[in-house]
Amino acid sequence: MLIAGLGLAGLLLPGAQSAPSDPGQVVIDNAAEKLKRGKRGRVGPPGVPGPQGEKGIEGPPGRLGDQGATGSDAGAAVTKRFISINWENNNYSGKVRQNFVAPGIGEGYVKCRPPTGALDTGEQLIQFFPYDASTKQQPPKKWATTMWTLRAGGKDDADNPSRSRDTGIRTARIDRANQEGGFYESMNGTQVGTDPVSTGTFTGMISTEPFSPGTQPPAPTSFQLSWHWNFDTTNGEGSRRCFVAGVFVTEKG
Repeated sequence: MLIAGLGLAGLLLPGAQSAPSDPGQVVIDNAAEKLKRGKRGRVGPPGVPGPQGEKGIEGPPGRLGDQGATGSDAGAAVTKRFISINWENNNYSGKVRQNFVAPGIGEGYVKCRPPTGALDTGEQLIQFFPYDASTKQQPPKKWATTMWTLRAGGKDDADNPSRSRDTGIRTARIDRANQEGGFYESMNGTQVGTDPVSTGTFTGMISTEPFSPGTQPPAPTSFQLSWHWNFDTTNGEGSRRCFVAGVFVTEKG
């Protein structure tokens, strides 16, 4: 009875605590004995930047801006668009293309990009996309679009000097179904590969021919392009260069 009484008295004394139900649990009621979290340390210095990633693929052409003011030598009924591609020492990134517009007919670009490998011949051309284009099932709705091109000059060939005086007339035309996209004409005269060195000119016109006599067509746009490039790598790729200058003229009716 004495032992039982002492046990009961211990339970009733103030400040007494019961044993934890879980033998692995430690009960701490004294705040001074509780663990305190330390302050966060300083942020360490940034690491060394990683290597630059590979260059991504070229994005699609952007939309053309508004036509700028015409030159002082152009009349009020004439618009002119000048283009210039100018790169050397193989520094061609971001410099290979210039856009142009044929008002009411379509948009296009001139491009001079050198070969980048055994299976890549680069791009040396004028490309055009008509507004009134065809699809695989449908022809153009209002008119046929044609680009006429007179090409003069070409490959500089010491063994055959006459090649640099070659001339030829070409016609690119969209007038029926199954002609998706646009058309182009190449400055390069080599059928396989690319002319290592070339100097020449394009004289051309972009026009329309309405399917219906009652359709008023837009005014044609004429153009003149002159080029020179040297993609010869005999002295290394650092000597490669390309220059293209041109003007697109539209006489409004």
